[in-house]
Amino acid sequence: GLVVDADRGLLLKLDAAGRVERAVRGVRPVPDAGRLYGGLAVPWAMDTPAPPPGWACFRDDFSVPAEPLYAQLVSEAASDQSDAPLRPLWTEMLEAFSHVYGPTGFWVRTLVERPQELVHRCSESVVLWLRALRRDGKRTFLLTSAEAPVVRSMARHCLGDDWMDLFDLVIVDARKPGFFSNKRPFLEHEGDETRPLSPDETLKPGRMYCQGSWSEVLRRRWLGSRRALYIGDSLLDDVLAARGCCDTVAIVREMACEETLSDECEKNWGSLFVSGRVPSLWTRTLCAAAKLAVPSVDVLAGLPLTRRLPAFDGSATPRGFYPCPPRALSLLNS
Repeated sequence: GLVVDADRGLLLKLDAAGRVERAVRGVRPVPDAGRLYGGLAVPWAMDTPAPPPGWACFRDDFSVPAEPLYAQLVSEAASDQSDAPLRPLWTEMLEAFSHVYGPTGFWVRTLVERPQELVHRCSESVVLWLRALRRDGKRTFLLTSAEAPVVRSMARHCLGDDWMDLFDLVIVDARKPGFFSNKRPFLEHEGDETRPLSPDETLKPGRMYCQGSWSEVLRRRWLGSRRALYIGDSLLDDVLAARGCCDTVAIVREMACEETLSDECEKNWGSLFVSGRVPSLWTRTLCAAAKLAVPSVDVLAGLPLTRRLPAFDGSATPRGFYPCPPRALSLLNS
């Protein structure tokens, strides 16, 4: 839920209007940091998945370790009292993360060779739910930006050896968020090689496709007259990027720990969902882009297929959070 002003070396927590509520430079709080922006909204208020130059956001679980690391790096850089620009620090950190998470980095090698060291297996209820959806006539699809070797290893570990039987369509290396806005052709994996699809070729179950775009999914009539519901855990790359293409459900793990926020957490950044006495920018963006938010896929798997749930209506309210709204957000509306 934090936004980075890389030029100033600031980590910012923003309210629903995009104004600064809390800020740190390095590990030190910056009192009244909103004055730096004239009391107005910052230049990027999560209205698009891609921030302008000099701005960034921690987008998913992979980037969470970057928050304390970046704060410590800024703290070290600021301690020498120099006026050196801070944006290169952010750029260099991203390059280091690209090395770790890149195709030849430690992270990918471990996921391919020893996924059990980094990834939990899905519960049996999720596997049964996917099977039940298909028996009920629903089409299921797996859409991920991970590359084929990682997907094969992780999916086998998480879902079992017959994981491809759980999906009618598998798309890897999707390069989100651009997948939802670009017009890129599909390739099909054949062993370790790929081949381009012919213009009139349909997307088939049991195959693995890579790259592509949402517009290509529609053009090849894979959906037919069906509506699509996409479940993702990145607010920017999944939920916000898919807005206008399909309905989305956001996986928000922080919902599960709202009741146990420590005093130390409250004193520092507080709840992800509120900023001061109003909803946070993160909450506003979520409620505007998603239909529903749940703490895990297991919550969905435990529901009857015919169960109807209240959806977000575009306003930053507790409606749309299931099974219950975050405590901090409920208190704002009590």
